[in-house]
Amino acid sequence: MRSYHLTLVGLLLLGCGQRALARKNKYIVSGATWYDTDGIVLSAHAGGVVKTNDTWYWFGQNERQEDEDLFSGINVYSSTDLLNWKNEGRALSPIPGTDIGPDKVVERPKAVFNEPTQTWVLWFHADNSTYGELRQGVATSPNITGPYTFQQTFQPLGGPSQDLGLFQDVDGDWASISGLHLADKFTGSTYALYSNGDADGNHDNLITRLNANYTNVEEVVYTFYGGII
Repeated sequence: MRSYHLTLVGLLLLGCGQRALARKNKYIVSGATWYDTDGIVLSAHAGGVVKTNDTWYWFGQNERQEDEDLFSGINVYSSTDLLNWKNEGRALSPIPGTDIGPDKVVERPKAVFNEPTQTWVLWFHADNSTYGELRQGVATSPNITGPYTFQQTFQPLGGPSQDLGLFQDVDGDWASISGLHLADKFTGSTYALYSNGDADGNHDNLITRLNANYTNVEEVVYTFYGGII
């Protein structure tokens, strides 16, 4: 009888565990722990989100407490409702002895699709542990979830780059709304927005247009002087 009792308890616990893993998030609660569809804490710090077809993809830094390396990877998650996220694995992994080694800084990932080459391009801020290099980095993949192949890091147009954002313009609306009057020239282009330093009042914010295959910057199209946007 005791054996039956223990077996029944074990089955009940197993059923509860399966229900917990299958449980879907119902709300986004500010400050609460957010779990993926496997019941594991989401790890996608300083992320970027992009939508393709009916699915959203969230790229972010892997920053779990058990990871001792400065850079341990870029994770990617997928969702159709922005609430429940499936872990799609490691989009970009460290490569020792390179600019994305475990002793380096790789952060603020952003992904964009390049139609002519049918390639997904992952951009990120690349640096050393003291933030003394101030570079941008690029990796590519034929698939949105990767794995991405590291290509290079660089200082855009020979200048430093701090925080990084990316924007793909599909119809020219951003230029018309912002009053920059660049729509006719740059419709369909993709842009990087970044600062050339982080000292208060001693840096500018730049919008640069990417080249045709989205693997480098081509020219500065606008500068917000003095760090003011």
